[in-house]
Amino acid sequence: MSGNGAIASINGAIVSLDKRVFLSIAHRQYSHRYQPSPFTAAFAENSQPVNENGLFLGLLIKPAKGWEITAYADLYRSNWLRFKTDGIGYGHDYLAQVTWKPVREMEMYARFRYENKQQNAPNNSSPTDYLDDNERSGFRYQIDYKLTKAVRLRSRVEWSWYDGGTDDLNPAHNREQGFMVMQDLILKPLSSPFSMAARFALFDTDSYNTRIYAYENDVLYQFSIPPFYLRGSRAYFMLRYRVVRGVDVWLRYAQTFWANQNPIGSGNDEITGNQRSELKAMVRFSFK
Repeated sequence: MSGNGAIASINGAIVSLDKRVFLSIAHRQYSHRYQPSPFTAAFAENSQPVNENGLFLGLLIKPAKGWEITAYADLYRSNWLRFKTDGIGYGHDYLAQVTWKPVREMEMYARFRYENKQQNAPNNSSPTDYLDDNERSGFRYQIDYKLTKAVRLRSRVEWSWYDGGTDDLNPAHNREQGFMVMQDLILKPLSSPFSMAARFALFDTDSYNTRIYAYENDVLYQFSIPPFYLRGSRAYFMLRYRVVRGVDVWLRYAQTFWANQNPIGSGNDEITGNQRSELKAMVRFSFK
């Protein structure tokens, strides 16, 4: 309960239906008048647990050795105005994934996700805003293979689709699509003070609407999940070196190249050209 008397609640359960079937349920009800603390991180579709009612159902099935099926459905609504939604908005999000691990050294999975969220219709010429469906879907296939105890390869291909509905200027549906392929190399020699992670990715999407996110290894206590959009490539390299006991060094370099964007960014973040480079370095001293 916040200071103005508004209530936010979340409750749920994890149920073992069988030794191979597990169900999770989470219900959330956040008043539009609720005033969250600055560091609130409750489960929500929006960035903060405000103005949202929802029901989440998750399922885990292990039908046979080496196989795993996971799925979820998240249904939610907002009872008051919010960003880009001038009315009561509804949404639903579904995901299904099949994972196969035939041997200890190899694992692969296929994933499909679909989301439909209502937002203000673009280019609306009527006196009041009306809501339209925004549909996003994506498919991913990934294979992870351990060549040796120290060398691991990870390959991924992913597609994304977007349907922004219709607007007054464009009676046809605003459909877009995107594609990305990437290759990871991870080195972790057990008896060496060195470890390394590297990636090269190619992407091609119609716009930011069909962006594709991918987690990247980063220095200690940091994380990176950049969006891939428009057309280009991205590569990064990260090295960790244990100098002596209690002294560790991290070095990370990343570069993104856009084939159809120049300049990059806007305002104080604008870069003249079509490449963006990032360099991070970190040293940790541990005392015991």
